[in-house]
Amino acid sequence: MKSLEMKKYNTSAIMAALLICGFFGYLSETAINIAMTNLMEVFQISAATVQWLTTGYMLTIGILTPISAMLLQMFSTRKLFTVSLISLIVGTLIAALALNFEMLMFSRILQAVGMSTLIPLLFNTVLVIYPQNKRGAAMGLVGLVTMFAPALGPTFGGW
Repeated sequence: MKSLEMKKYNTSAIMAALLICGFFGYLSETAINIAMTNLMEVFQISAATVQWLTTGYMLTIGILTPISAMLLQMFSTRKLFTVSLISLIVGTLIAALALNFEMLMFSRILQAVGMSTLIPLLFNTVLVIYPQNKRGAAMGLVGLVTMFAPALGPTFGGW
């Protein structure tokens, strides 16, 4: 009878990378809420239109997050992490350089595509790389990031 052994992972480096990316992803979720009034003035749009930045982001996450379970089975963790990180970075760069509302809206959807993969990947990775007796502490770190970053988002957005 074979005994199942867990692979040896550099858990600190993996978790640091995931938590940092998750932190900035969650931060971007709420940071835009404070800037909406300024965006209405800059792009000359209504409150109903600017609200689509949040609505579109959340709709994209709501649609793609369940699909990420299938993606986790089809692709390696490294590939999914790379794609989600690239999506977050490119989305953030486009948002910073947005010349109009449409460009900003596209960037928010691109950011949401990255986050919709990163969120389940974060939890799944904890289950894969940590033994059962250390998962609680690792999940606590994930919980800290998922609660702390959105709390800082409005402050960051106001700044």
